[in-house]
Amino acid sequence: GLVHAHFLFSDGGVAYKLKKNYNIPYVVSVRASDIFTFFSKMIHLRKFGNEIMREAEQVIFINNSYKELFKKKFFIKSFDDILDKIKIIPNAIDDKWFEIAPIEKVIQKQISLLYVGRIVKRKKLDVVIKALKILNSRPGQKYILEVVGSGEGSYMAEIRKEADESVIFHGQIMEFDVLLQIYRRSHIFVMPSRKETFGLVYVEALSQGLPIVYCKNEGVDSFFKNKTVGVAVEPNSAQDVVEGIDHIVEHYNDLHLKTPEAAKRFNWNKITHEYVNTYKSITSKKSLTTGNSTK
Repeated sequence: GLVHAHFLFSDGGVAYKLKKNYNIPYVVSVRASDIFTFFSKMIHLRKFGNEIMREAEQVIFINNSYKELFKKKFFIKSFDDILDKIKIIPNAIDDKWFEIAPIEKVIQKQISLLYVGRIVKRKKLDVVIKALKILNSRPGQKYILEVVGSGEGSYMAEIRKEADESVIFHGQIMEFDVLLQIYRRSHIFVMPSRKETFGLVYVEALSQGLPIVYCKNEGVDSFFKNKTVGVAVEPNSAQDVVEGIDHIVEHYNDLHLKTPEAAKRFNWNKITHEYVNTYKSITSKKSLTTGNSTK
């Protein structure tokens, strides 16, 4: 048998106990909540987190940025064999995003920006709206921002107060066909979100031919060289977001044509094979060490 614990502290703690009590091996994934809640805020749990990882057969990070953050801030050097167990396996988007070929896009007089996600402070929609105002204060091209997602409380009230007629709020959209059409008519995806484990919406955007503006050292940043399919920006700087959008507009044809191919890395066939091969490798090794044949 083999257990896959999908969160380090909650699931991983159980897997750790199962191994200790019943000698069942396990794989553990490390998520944003593990990094930014447990490791960052619950200092007394850091040693246990390292111990869970050391006892695992494989430690899976969704992106390289969080692996590096763990090594820099939370890794206990006496647990040095953890580093040999770390593997990066990203999330994937549904196959339906690849079933319809993206349309060819051209930059026109009006450029459509797109934000898809919950409207919460860490996703920085307020910064995007400030950048939009800077863009529209200049002569020439005009920009609109379509926002898909819901929010509440004081931050949502702040967003609505900050937004002008160039911001279109759609609320949450559950129907795939409706969401797909919004992606297909947009030019650039903009969400400089912090504390983003991965962010499937970035890959959805890429699959439909949208270059992306995303946060430095977060989520998808480690999977793409900057300025190949989009631009990594400082999340609190509206000016940095403006410069990122300007770069994309200037190089739109080149960037836009590369994005669908870049998205293909994140399909479930490829990711599933990575997980299956990982499991097979572990169970094969266990069989060899126990003297059992592999079925």
